[in-house]
Amino acid sequence: MRSILYLLAQLSDDDVEWIATAGERKLLPIGTRLVRRKGDPPHALTLILNGAVSVAVEGRGQIARFVAGDMFGEMRLADETSPSTQVTVVEPTIVLSLDRAVLDERMETNEGFAMRLEAGIAMLRSVRLAASAKHESRGNRLPSQARLDTAFMENVHLAGARFDRILKKVTVA
Repeated sequence: MRSILYLLAQLSDDDVEWIATAGERKLLPIGTRLVRRKGDPPHALTLILNGAVSVAVEGRGQIARFVAGDMFGEMRLADETSPSTQVTVVEPTIVLSLDRAVLDERMETNEGFAMRLEAGIAMLRSVRLAASAKHESRGNRLPSQARLDTAFMENVHLAGARFDRILKKVTVA
């Protein structure tokens, strides 16, 4: 299961439409560094539409590989500290990037969106933490015994359909 589903399961259809419209589609060549080094300011929530990136930690090497349907940058939306990872494109990749300033403005003017976005990010962070704590994490796979929220399970089909809508809207544009 891809990480974007946690976010999209919490958002409304209007939220998803806004994300598809407000985000910037980028085609990234192999070797592009998206999170460069410690000290870079938080700048975007990034959804991978196609391709793959490697997530590495200095001194440990690659700790994850994210592919279509995954997202990153959510940690720095809640915590403005410097990044502890490097994210590098490992195959030609298309992303939808939501600029931090644009997200902040939307969250300030639409409290419902802010609450739904934070709920989706909190769920994703919880699952990633559980995977890490159980030493079962292999990139972005979920722990085999993960207990998922009932509301999430009821909305997972909507999340998949919403991701498909984003793909269609962004690839047509």
